[in-house]
Amino acid sequence: MRLETERLLLREMNEGDFEALYRVLGDADIMKHYSYVFDEKRVRGWITRKIERYKTFGFGLWAVCLKDSGEMIGDAGLTMQLIDGTIRPEIGYHIRRDQQRQGYAKEAASAVRDWAFRNMPFGEIYSYMKNTNLPSQKTAESWGAKFEKTYTDAEGELTAVYCLTREAWLEKKGNMELCMSHSVFPTPDIEKTAEYYHDILGFRRVDYLGAKEKHICLYRDSVEFILTQSNGQKVVPNRELYGYGGDAYVIVRDQKALQNEYEARGAKIVQRLHKTDYHNQEFVLEDIDGRWIYFGIKE
Repeated sequence: MRLETERLLLREMNEGDFEALYRVLGDADIMKHYSYVFDEKRVRGWITRKIERYKTFGFGLWAVCLKDSGEMIGDAGLTMQLIDGTIRPEIGYHIRRDQQRQGYAKEAASAVRDWAFRNMPFGEIYSYMKNTNLPSQKTAESWGAKFEKTYTDAEGELTAVYCLTREAWLEKKGNMELCMSHSVFPTPDIEKTAEYYHDILGFRRVDYLGAKEKHICLYRDSVEFILTQSNGQKVVPNRELYGYGGDAYVIVRDQKALQNEYEARGAKIVQRLHKTDYHNQEFVLEDIDGRWIYFGIKE
């Protein structure tokens, strides 16, 4: 799993992250709202549990790294937590002290939020913290969560609960939502193409690799692309086959926000956002197989 934002890279943790993570979880100031500061054994156990959760759930707390250097500065991600007696999906984050107050927690948590709503069936996503942890509450608000309640936790202290519903997320993201397209894409390497659409373009994949005609369905908002396994022939895009034209057109209202997202994820933008002579506002990217996918709307 890999998420990219304008400044950050979120990836799965590994044993080699011990020293970087120890600087975060072993910092008494960062952990002052926890029951204890992590020692070396606890940090190693933390990494081991995250790796196990990736295998079990497909998600967990991921390493937060600076994109320009690869340096790990904390962790952020989605976990299942017991919140006031009920297991809930929760966004958590820890950022190294010298990297705080630069918006990294908000940036990482926002990426996790979007990934969760696009790839998981959850109707709500939560964040919870000690009622005295005001910075964490402000971070929860910054990625869109709203205060829901407080309750007395197992330690006899007040815990604040914040929540963002899928409906509220969709309403806020509505202008960037992909609205319409349905295309079938034959591809010589169905797994490689599916991985690209998932990791770079933010599509959720549903595999039907055991079907007689094996295929993978890709979903994002109201758009569906279907990948089929070709007989090994190279994809010939329409511009090469006919001399012009794209291979799919996706209706989206906020093209600029989507273009920015895809640039941050590392997509290849071949035509930046512009107004065409046929009165569309659009941009074009080239996918891993060479297809040109248009994103826009008629003005």
